[in-house]
Amino acid sequence: MRTVFADTFYFLALLDTREERHRRAFEFSRDATLQIVTTQWVIVEFGDAYSHPEDRTDFVSLYRALASQAPPKELSRISPTGSSKV
Repeated sequence: MRTVFADTFYFLALLDTREERHRRAFEFSRDATLQIVTTQWVIVEFGDAYSHPEDRTDFVSLYRALASQAPPKELSRISPTGSSKV
């Protein structure tokens, strides 16, 4: 299994079918040979991009799917003093 990092663009492309890279992001999301990891900061940035009331349901659905993965892989934590590596 290969581990790859998902940045904000990956999640934006994954949910936006009009995005040029949507198909590629979707293929990555279905690839069983990849372990996709991200950070809480990326999720925060993605949530900000999907904060419009019409987009929130999509964000919440994706967030819950990420949160339900067992075991969740966390690369960094958000803390009041900044980020600390796990």
